[in-house]
Amino acid sequence: MLTITQINYIRELYFLEGKTYAQISGMTGKNYRTVKRYIEMDDFNEKNHKASRPNKTDELRPIIRGWLMEDQSRHHKQHHTAKRIFDRLEQEHPKILDVSERTIRNVVKEEREKLYGSEKKAHLLLNHPGGEAQVDFGSFEAYDNGVINKFHELVLSFPKSNAGFAIATRSETREALLEGLVTIFKFIGYVPRAIWFDQMSSAALRTRDEKGKVKATDFMMRFATHYGFSIKLCNPDSGHEKGNVENKVGTLRRNLFVPEPTIDNLEDFNARLLKECEARHKKTHYRLKKPIEKLFESDMLS
Repeated sequence: MLTITQINYIRELYFLEGKTYAQISGMTGKNYRTVKRYIEMDDFNEKNHKASRPNKTDELRPIIRGWLMEDQSRHHKQHHTAKRIFDRLEQEHPKILDVSERTIRNVVKEEREKLYGSEKKAHLLLNHPGGEAQVDFGSFEAYDNGVINKFHELVLSFPKSNAGFAIATRSETREALLEGLVTIFKFIGYVPRAIWFDQMSSAALRTRDEKGKVKATDFMMRFATHYGFSIKLCNPDSGHEKGNVENKVGTLRRNLFVPEPTIDNLEDFNARLLKECEARHKKTHYRLKKPIEKLFESDMLS
């Protein structure tokens, strides 16, 4: 692009001295078409380009990046998920959240890749019968009287519908397991027809029966008989037998216990926790594309 001085010189040669386009091109060394364009031009005002609009995620990125960086100092099992980040933005920064959850997921993915790089995971599709549940413990950290303490997360999941319920406990003892199951049974008003357990000491003996299988404790058997469900014990090194609940433990931990919650009263905390679990069932099943709460209703009728 020519300067205004060069343009004026070309126009003076044409309009004041009567030079032709070809002569001006030879005198200035400019292309014939360039000379012609500037001689025939009648608007010399600078074109003002519209300022580029700021991206709606610009204000959100530093917040998201900060939360992901804080995760680096947390236990790896209590890192933020994209959904948890979107929920926190809705709660803590509603005035600047003007994009969809899908957009936030993309931003989180980009920011996470900047911090950790990209990774791909493969998933095996499994079929599960209705009316069956899986149970497992996980752990998380929470503020207890102002101090970070370790708590345990008891999760009962329903693989067929992908529904899941969690309560917090202070231990993984038999009493914590059974009391936790009763609390969940009462909340949902339903007892599954079968529950899968791994070989946790609270539910299974270390000894085997005459067929070499791990035996459920007598106490656990009486509990199952009283509530009307059958016990299924996972085989060693067979994670797929209760992979749903293991995934659910991690999912609920990342979405409900990040950042670290405050537990003043365990009973009140669990009452709120179960309602939050139930609210999550309004989402659409990732594969079946139906609300989880509707699938769970069918699950309970199986």
